[in-house]
Amino acid sequence: MSATQIKYNFRIGLAATMYSQTIKEHTAIQMYSADNEDIQQDLTYIYKSTGYHYDYMPEMEEKPEESRPKEVLNKIKKRADETLYGSKEQGGTWVKGGQLYSVDYSKERFMNIRILNPNMFDYLSKKYEVGYFVFINQLDVKIAPGTDYRALENEMYQREIKVHYSIYDQYGNLVYASAAKNYFPSVMNDMNLIIKGHFPKVCREIAFHIPKEELPKVVQEKREEEQKQAAEQEKELDATYNPAQR
Repeated sequence: MSATQIKYNFRIGLAATMYSQTIKEHTAIQMYSADNEDIQQDLTYIYKSTGYHYDYMPEMEEKPEESRPKEVLNKIKKRADETLYGSKEQGGTWVKGGQLYSVDYSKERFMNIRILNPNMFDYLSKKYEVGYFVFINQLDVKIAPGTDYRALENEMYQREIKVHYSIYDQYGNLVYASAAKNYFPSVMNDMNLIIKGHFPKVCREIAFHIPKEELPKVVQEKREEEQKQAAEQEKELDATYNPAQR
C-alpha cells in the first residue's frame, strides 16, 4: 500500500470507530466519509472556517495540596530557576551574564483547532440539529516516545496512537480539547487489527468528554414543538371520536 492509502484507511477507520463509540450515548452524524453531497459541501465549509495551532495538553489530575511552608519554598525556587534558566513551559535559548542558556519545551503539546468563522456553529447546529461538534484535528501512529534504541534494534517496542481532538458546543464555546492515546506492539502490522483492536479505546476517551447532562437547545426546542403539535392532534382525534368533547 502507498502512504496515501495507509493514511486514508486509518482516517476512515478512525471516523467509523468514533461514530460507533459516540452513538452509544448520543445521536450523532459522521461527516468525514458520508456519501451525501450536501454533507461533503458542508465539510468543505468547515475546513475553510477552521485552522490549527499547537496547545499544551490539559492537566488530567490535580496534584495534592502541599503544606504551606513547602509550597512557599517551591514557589521561591521556581522563580529563582526561571530567573536564571527561563520557564520550562516556554522554553527557548538566550544569553545571560555572558552565558548561553537553553531550556527545552517540557510540556506536551497537541494540535488544537482554531475557529476562523464562528458563524459556522449557528449554521450547522440549526441545519443538523446538533448541540456539540467533535473535531479530529490530527492522527499520529508512530514509535512511542522514550523508546530505547535496544528495543528498536530488537524490533520489540510499542507504537503510539495519538488522536488530537477538540469539542465545541453549538454556540462556539470550547468544551474540551486534548489528545487521546493508546499503544500496540511493533510486531502488529495488520491495519484492520490495529483499527479494530486499538482505536475503540481512544474514541471512547474522546466520547467521554462530550456533555450528555442535558439536551442541546435546538433539539429541546424541536421536541417541545413536536410535543405541542402531538397534543393538538390528540385533542382533534379525541373530539372526532368522542362526541361529548365537540
